[in-house]
Amino acid sequence: MTRAAGPLILLVALSAFVIAAASQPGLGIVHELALDIVGPIQRIVSAPARGLRSSATIDEIAAENQRLRAEIETFRIQAMRAPELAREIDRLTALLDLRRSGTDWLWLEARIIGHDPSNLMRVATIDRGENDGVTEGMTVMTSQGLVGRIHQRGRTASRVLLISDATSRVNAIVQRSRARGVVNGVRGPAGEAGLHLKDVPQGESLAAGDRLVTSGLGGIFPSGVLIGTIAEVQPRPTEMSLEATVTASAMLNQLEVVYVILNHQPLRLDG
Repeated sequence: MTRAAGPLILLVALSAFVIAAASQPGLGIVHELALDIVGPIQRIVSAPARGLRSSATIDEIAAENQRLRAEIETFRIQAMRAPELAREIDRLTALLDLRRSGTDWLWLEARIIGHDPSNLMRVATIDRGENDGVTEGMTVMTSQGLVGRIHQRGRTASRVLLISDATSRVNAIVQRSRARGVVNGVRGPAGEAGLHLKDVPQGESLAAGDRLVTSGLGGIFPSGVLIGTIAEVQPRPTEMSLEATVTASAMLNQLEVVYVILNHQPLRLDG
């Protein structure tokens, strides 16, 4: 294999990847981004064949090489967008899965534009507010699970109190055993945020790996939203209730896009 063949093979492989991404149905923005990348690749790959069929002069070959170098540089810049293109595909696929989940929820997409820098509260700011139909107390989630609820609302932005905040309380139910309890935010010894399940009556069945969803009690959150998974049950034989540590399903430290449930109005707000 010649040295020149290596870049060509790489271009063909990348072209195949992007073309495959572009073929996904229903993803208009993905098609647009992918075609921006595919076009230069296809022209570059087909260029050698065109050169063989012509009686090009040395000057023409030099000019063609210069043009190809410029296209390759353009492709390199566009290829840097490939990871974001893959993220966009994942996001749109997750949204499609949500819409196929069988719920009657009406979602409003929002982007995270800020976090509370004080670390005193687990709060994120989104780019949606009163002008978009957002009201205080509305549920916020991702395709993976529950994020929190609208804590404060402005005209064009709102603050979301995350479920990992120490003041957050979520009525939960264990999918497997139907045991009920409360998930609240906790702060670890190093200040890290976490989730804790408590107030589960003794005698109920809890096990590592059990999935927790919102129970709907209290009317704050709709029922059936995935909260997380039990990581470890903490035996307390002398206590009246069971407790467990919980791993959140949503990636609370890496939030970029969330969804506000517009058609569930909380009956009351806790905290």
